[in-house]
Amino acid sequence: MGKKSKMRNVKTKEVLNTSDFTKTQNFLNSAINDVSGWIKFLDTKVSIIMVALGVVISGIINCREIIYDTYQMLQVYSLLHIFFCVLVFMFAIATALVYFWGLQTIKAHRCNINFKSLWFIIEKKDDYPFEIYKEDIKKMTEKDVIDALAAELYKVNDIYRQKAVTMKRTIRVFGIALVVLFAIVCICVFLNVR
Repeated sequence: MGKKSKMRNVKTKEVLNTSDFTKTQNFLNSAINDVSGWIKFLDTKVSIIMVALGVVISGIINCREIIYDTYQMLQVYSLLHIFFCVLVFMFAIATALVYFWGLQTIKAHRCNINFKSLWFIIEKKDDYPFEIYKEDIKKMTEKDVIDALAAELYKVNDIYRQKAVTMKRTIRVFGIALVVLFAIVCICVFLNVR
């Protein structure tokens, strides 16, 4: 009877360990998927902003004569003339910054930590052939799998933080560009309606 209870305890510990491993693995997989989804969402949001600004720029190009006529109506070096020139200059800078920060968000980001993972292979194909890689995968223990998943979750979170910073800058500058454009349009409408 003592042997049976010891065997049950051993089996119970194995089940708990396997259960703990499965829970941890599921948690890490879900977290990696969630954060990867957020990263895709940031990239999509910034891409939409850049496309929207492209549409605005094409509208400005179609209205370039009205803008130029408005500029011609203004007395040189008057307060309104200087204000109009500053607004146009601000819009140009804001447009350049939207595309700069937008491209900074979309570009590939990296997080370098001192952890050699089998998730991404850095070595060249000749230096690290598939057969060796396959053997390394087979040698992985449950702890190695959890460590690799944890490292990848850490990397994905760091990449998300990097992208979030540049995405916020893109949105702010896009908002400034729209406010400045609204002021330019108001001046053009006011001067051309009279």
